[in-house]
Amino acid sequence: MEQTEKGKALPFITFAEKQGFVLNKEAEQFLESLQDCQLGVISIVGKYRTGKSFFINRVLLDTKKDGFNVGPTINPCTKV
Repeated sequence: MEQTEKGKALPFITFAEKQGFVLNKEAEQFLESLQDCQLGVISIVGKYRTGKSFFINRVLLDTKKDGFNVGPTINPCTKV
């Protein structure tokens, strides 16, 4: 990944009803491509509808339209 390329939200592990936890191949390939780069992991937790996705999109990814979906309902937007 080039230094100038803008970051995007990329789920590393998802949960599938029949398969359980599934590793995202695109995320795995991205991590393998980093080789000699330093990597920091940030975890954000909290109750539903408390602004976690909004925070990640606006503060960490610096975007309003890309990144994690956010919505006005109680239905989860970041679950695949």
